[in-house]
Amino acid sequence: MPSLFEPALLTRLKTAERILIAGAGGGFDVYAGLPIALALRGAGRTDRRLGGG
Repeated sequence: MPSLFEPALLTRLKTAERILIAGAGGGFDVYAGLPIALALRGAGRTDRRLGGG
């Protein structure tokens, strides 16, 4: 369950089997998606996929 100190997104990512990080183009993919992908890799999660528009 999410709490004040742990956002709902992070709570759901912990138990997710697969994670798709997708962007819609315009350059914001890099600013939003890449840090998430790198953080997941740093946490040992290798079951993520990147996609851009």
